[in-house]
Amino acid sequence: MLQRLEWDSLATRRLLNQGTMFFKIHHGLVNIPFPTVVIPSLRLGRANNTLSYQPIQSRVNTYRYSFFVRTIPIWNRLPQPVIAATTVSQFQTLALPALRDMATTPTHQSL
Repeated sequence: MLQRLEWDSLATRRLLNQGTMFFKIHHGLVNIPFPTVVIPSLRLGRANNTLSYQPIQSRVNTYRYSFFVRTIPIWNRLPQPVIAATTVSQFQTLALPALRDMATTPTHQSL
């Protein structure tokens, strides 16, 4: 039914919404500051974008599934052209193909 209606899966839509909110926070489009534990990454891996953040470690489920802990790995996996978007609509358009791939990979379950 999703294919017939040309809708994205719920997992893809959730990733897009998380990524969009992080984009808005990153660019100051909403009045939500980054917590002190959100630190820009100083090293670039081969898959990182230039605006990546250090992943936050958590041993408590309540914190592990909070917004920033869950969203930073998603943000870090996005390609550079997506992160370099200048508007929210441009970000969403560019991010959707990458997020569709993320939603279908087994590693998404840990995000």
